[in-house]
Amino acid sequence: LTARAFFIRRRLGKKVAAVEVFPKLSLWRIGTDLKVTKTHLRTHKLAVGGDEARLAILKALVDREICFIYQQDMKTMVDNSTAFDAFICALT
Repeated sequence: LTARAFFIRRRLGKKVAAVEVFPKLSLWRIGTDLKVTKTHLRTHKLAVGGDEARLAILKALVDREICFIYQQDMKTMVDNSTAFDAFICALT
């Protein structure tokens, strides 16, 4: 990962600011503010039950009007934990 980050950083140039994000910690902080259950925060990456946790977290974000998510994008993030992590990183 470090080599990939250095490669991308060189290609972006010095004018673009890059920030390293730890998605699990970002999700924990966002989830506790949204009053999402700790079970959902712990199980969002699991193959069994993870999709339900991701859906609950995304619905909490939409219900609190923190973000707007199209239905097809929500389905993609519920089905794919990597896409969900990328969204959390972008939200951070």
